Amino acid sequence: MYEQIRKVTIGSDMKDGMHYVVGSKHRVPGAAFTLTSIVYDERHWIKYGTLKVDLYITMAAGEERIWKSFQDMPIAFEYNLKSVTTNEMA
Repeated sequence: MYEQIRKVTIGSDMKDGMHYVVGSKHRVPGAAFTLTSIVYDERHWIKYGTLKVDLYITMAAGEERIWKSFQDMPIAFEYNLKSVTTNEMA
């Protein structure tokens, strides 16, 4: 079953942790972007036995890239409740 991550909270305290939500728009000096996906790195788990999560963004010009990675930290996931079909995953 494919589960799409909607939100991730980094930190031991859910209330005061860092929250990242897919679809949120961000602006930093010199750039504007949208968080497009949160990906659990299964290969990292298999190789190193530790949890790693990557955050991917789309820049205003349309360029997609990795923005942040978190590993070996307390992480809480929130998944989409909407069922995802095979066509939506492609």
